[in-house]
Amino acid sequence: MTKLSSLIFLLLFPAAVCAEDASFLHWLASFSSVAEEHGITAATWRNAFAGITGPDLVVLEKAARQPEFTSEIWDYLDTRVNGMKAAEGQRQWRLHASTLAAVSRRFGVEPAILLAIWLPPCSMSNPFAAHIDRPAHPTESPR
Repeated sequence: MTKLSSLIFLLLFPAAVCAEDASFLHWLASFSSVAEEHGITAATWRNAFAGITGPDLVVLEKAARQPEFTSEIWDYLDTRVNGMKAAEGQRQWRLHASTLAAVSRRFGVEPAILLAIWLPPCSMSNPFAAHIDRPAHPTESPR
């Protein structure tokens, strides 16, 4: 697991085991040092979590029902990996190569990972890329 994916995992899933607000807030305060080690400033951390007092249990409950966690691997892949998506991914790679390279250099995330996550229909989680079409709401994600 890369440092970035580890950070994302730790940001999203410790909340699942910290149902009590006090435990969550303790985790949040103690994890800020890990974020700083990965280049996230204290000010950015404070701004990102301002007003957050506990995990969003609705999001956690929905996340647990995602097919990535409930389907057998071959069933999951059979319904999501096909030639059309591969061809579109290659087209998007060519179209956005310079942007992907620039973001990769800046944040240390491989261009293929960026493409897979954020550019529909390459992404398996297309709804999470929906904000690309709504730049006024860049932090919006499906609930």
